[in-house]
This record gives sequence, structure tokens and C-alpha cells, in this order.
Amino acid sequence: MINDTRTHFTYDPETHTTYCEREVKHGKYYGEAKCHPNDWEFESKLVGEYYAYTRSMLKELSANREELRSQIKGLKHLYNILEQNPRVHYDSIECYTIRRQIKLMERDLADIRTLIKTTKQELYDYMLAKDTFYKKMRKARSENNGSVEASNCVHS
Repeated sequence: MINDTRTHFTYDPETHTTYCEREVKHGKYYGEAKCHPNDWEFESKLVGEYYAYTRSMLKELSANREELRSQIKGLKHLYNILEQNPRVHYDSIECYTIRRQIKLMERDLADIRTLIKTTKQELYDYMLAKDTFYKKMRKARSENNGSVEASNCVHS
């Protein structure tokens, strides 16, 4: 369970949907997890919260990525203006600082892209593992007329 005072979860039993609202320094981000009708019998509060939280985190990362892109674009524009000015030398401290800042921001942008990609893949793998487990449970129940307990199916 996520233990954070700035994260709030709500659950709608009619739609079987978990909502996550995360409040951070620079905004609020929302995530949602809706349980598929075939999976209602396996519905779990913690799984729904995990999905909703992860989706809200992905939205925050995407917003950070877009903000960095615009900042890099602005710095590159400023650098190009300085580069065209005959009074500003390439080796000046101003040009060096801007080039260094652009390089650092591009590195941060690459890290955010990697984090987004990794998080999406982890969420997908987790969902796939859960779905495989649910299918095993359904198959075992249908073979034994519904008398199989969860302990008979091993979740990997």
C-alpha cells in the first residue's frame, strides 16, 4: 500500500474503478484503474491502487518531459541569438553556461524518457502476469466445478 499524505485514492463500486489523485509541488496528477468485468471476482484494492498510482506517475513524468523540452528549446533559441551577436564570443562564460545547461537538461530528458518506457513496460508485465494468473484460476475452477482454492494455483 502506498503510504503518502499527498496521495488520495477513491473507489467507485458501481464502475469498479479506482482513482488516484497525487499532489506534488508543481501540480496534481490523476490516475485511474478500471477492473475488467471478467476479473471482478479477483478484484483487489491494492492492485487497483497500484495501477492508478502508476498511471498518475506516468502523467507526471510526461508533464516533466514536456516542460524540459520547452526549456531546452528556449535555451537553444537564446544560444543561437547569442551566437549571431559579434560581441559575444563562443568561449564566453555566458555561452559556456548555456551550452552546459542544455547538455544537462538533455541528459535529464533522456533519463525521463527511459523512466517512462521502463515504467510502462513494468506495468504491462505486471498486468500480463495478473491476467495469466486469472486465466489459470478460471481454468482450474472450470475443471473442478469451482471447488479449487487460490492456493492450488501458483502465481509466478
